[in-house]
Amino acid sequence: MTAQPETRPRLSAAERRQRILDAATQVFAERGYSAASVGEIAARAGVVASVIYDHFGSKRDLHIELLQRHGDVLIERSIEEVGGETPYELLRTSVDAFYRLVEEDPFVWRFLFRDPPSDPEIAAAHRRVQDRATAGIAGLVRSAVPPTDSVLGVPAERAAWMVAKASQEATQGLAEWWWEHPEVPREEVVELLLELLWEGFGGLVERAALSARSASRSRGRGTRGTAAPAGAGSAGRRRARRRG
Repeated sequence: MTAQPETRPRLSAAERRQRILDAATQVFAERGYSAASVGEIAARAGVVASVIYDHFGSKRDLHIELLQRHGDVLIERSIEEVGGETPYELLRTSVDAFYRLVEEDPFVWRFLFRDPPSDPEIAAAHRRVQDRATAGIAGLVRSAVPPTDSVLGVPAERAAWMVAKASQEATQGLAEWWWEHPEVPREEVVELLLELLWEGFGGLVERAALSARSASRSRGRGTRGTAAPAGAGSAGRRRARRRG
């Protein structure tokens, strides 16, 4: 009796679509948008190129959907779903969640944070993801800082956005370095960045708290100067961190 050739189970449309998304993430991460080809994406997904066009109108549409999908996951896991009883715990949880995601799926991170292509539609989609992430970080800053009108003379709302953008750039920049040095343990990357960010962010939290207390006393007793509390500065931030 002649042996029958083994047949592979037919994939559902949803399974084929997921294979395409996974393969495209890797190819875009490695090559960039312009150098990535539909043919290579199809080969990695185990389908013919025409199947990709059954699911996506163009390479651009595929790239934009990936930006939205991966951006949503990153923002949810490292910003929207984090929590902490103290500002330090909130910062630690967010930083750790971000680098865990980078470690678990480096292709996703590389895909999201490569230089955006010149294609205007993709550049706009990339900017929307970045802006949403900045807004989320600014929300974390606002939730951690005591209510105050200003910090270091900067209006509080503007300060929240400035701190958010600076933190975002530092976090992404170090992740780019880590991509090129994967032998470095994630814990080392997290601890170093955390120390760097807390020295700045922790100081702003202290100053905002001081401004809020000063404003409260001024409303109650009239305008008077207030001396900085003992423990302000780096030593105070370290004690606040330990209490957290």
